[in-house]
Amino acid sequence: MGGKFSKNKLVDSSSMEDSYFRYRSDLTSYEAADGVDTSLQDFEKTLHDQADRVIGTLAAGAKAQSLTINNLTEVITDLREMHLISAKIILTLDKDIRNDKELSNLVGC
Repeated sequence: MGGKFSKNKLVDSSSMEDSYFRYRSDLTSYEAADGVDTSLQDFEKTLHDQADRVIGTLAAGAKAQSLTINNLTEVITDLREMHLISAKIILTLDKDIRNDKELSNLVGC
């Protein structure tokens, strides 16, 4: 029983470093805002809780080496809820997003 190895393309480390530094300032800004904005804290907690449920469901299925239709339904429902919550936040902040070119590009406006 051998495993298949995927053929990974070489990743340019300088492009990874560029991405790291580009997003590091965004992450720092997000962390600062998260410290004072209760709605952002609630949003983050909700997404975190749902992600934990998804991971737990998938891990339980992996341990049993099978996923039931109920497991898959639960995962899809949680992912759908995360998507709806994210979309709701984006729509709430629509004006701010449209005025910021980087955010606009990020959400595809």
